[in-house]
Amino acid sequence: MFVRKLPFFIQTPWVGAIGNMSEEIYYGLLRARRENRKVIFFFPYDVFKPFIFSKYGLGINSELKKVESKYRLFSYNHPISIIGNIALTIGASILILVDITIGRIYRLPSWFRIPSIGSKAIWMHKSSKKFLPNRVLSWDWGNDFSNYLEITLPDKSNRKGSLIMKKMGIPDNAWYVCVYARDSGYYSSKSYKEGRIKEIRNADINAYKKAVKLIIDKGGYVVRLGDSRMKEFTGMKGRGFIDYPFTEFKSDLMDLYLIKNCKFFLGPISGIYDVAAMFQIASLMPNSIPNTLSYPRRKEDIFIYKHVYDKISNNFVSVVGLNDFFKSRSFSDKSIEFFENTEEEIYELVKEFFSRESGNIKYSDFQLKWISEIKNTIIRDEINEIELKVSVAQKYRHLSKLLGANGVIGKRFIQENYSTSSLGKRK
Repeated sequence: MFVRKLPFFIQTPWVGAIGNMSEEIYYGLLRARRENRKVIFFFPYDVFKPFIFSKYGLGINSELKKVESKYRLFSYNHPISIIGNIALTIGASILILVDITIGRIYRLPSWFRIPSIGSKAIWMHKSSKKFLPNRVLSWDWGNDFSNYLEITLPDKSNRKGSLIMKKMGIPDNAWYVCVYARDSGYYSSKSYKEGRIKEIRNADINAYKKAVKLIIDKGGYVVRLGDSRMKEFTGMKGRGFIDYPFTEFKSDLMDLYLIKNCKFFLGPISGIYDVAAMFQIASLMPNSIPNTLSYPRRKEDIFIYKHVYDKISNNFVSVVGLNDFFKSRSFSDKSIEFFENTEEEIYELVKEFFSRESGNIKYSDFQLKWISEIKNTIIRDEINEIELKVSVAQKYRHLSKLLGANGVIGKRFIQENYSTSSLGKRK
């Protein structure tokens, strides 16, 4: 009880990957605002094997640790933060040593490998061994996500980022869009073979061409995000398009600065999307997978699904049938194929966003049907029958995203795929 009365709390966001780290920082700051307190963030340092805390040793984004908010107590470079980071690194390294020795005989909890102080509290009111959905319902996640929370970069970082962006060829008064398509190039550099669950989230960046041309024709610039080990975007160089991962400007700072200042983010659920979500940037999300993590958080956001093909029935599954379909089928089921959104579908997604620029969001009859019939059905089913094979805390995490989702499915996409698939039977 005494701890809850303190004007601050401590949290150690997982630094395994940029997405997880961004998500936990954002939720930690939301918790601080909700409780009218402040959060102290501590981060472990990557040292040497086996004391590496980033995923596959690919590194921790040095700039992400520095984000600022009025709800954060102590900047990253504050002496107390530095002492806490060192202490966390030492303590976490000792736990890893214990896991290396005892863990060979007896399986230890995950926090022996991943520092997780304060993590559970950002998803749930208090620790519980049983999943109690009413605890999720008692928090208004939709209001949390729609109520803007200012999260910034330090002034020094902003000044440096502004100078680099000019060198990239984007003037001060210009607007630009960040685009991203996930592929396996990043992790493959560490000889990591992605499983099917991750593979189905991948997509071809070159399907964005028509959408990119639309953005450029409207006077904007386009910056492709990602890593130099990913597939190059072909045929658009020198036309207001910057394939950023393959430039000299690629850095931890610009990975954040570019997203923080873009007009909108165009890309699927991914680690980079979570950075956009943290900065609360409008997001257009093609190639989404029909699960609780796919639904966008803010009213400005729009998403469309990948097409789901059932080999058994030799049919594509309609949007209205997806919920029932995946009650009995798994994403890992090899009789299911996922087909990426077409170039035209992604173009229509971007076109819809521009049609809203007057600030007046008008939903079509099909979108209203999706909100009232399909989305609410999914929420009800997930609450009553949630069977995710994850920890109790992760179940709360999944439902917070589902219940807080304020975005909507694309207008043209839902019209063409509401009760049947525009792709028809596979030929």
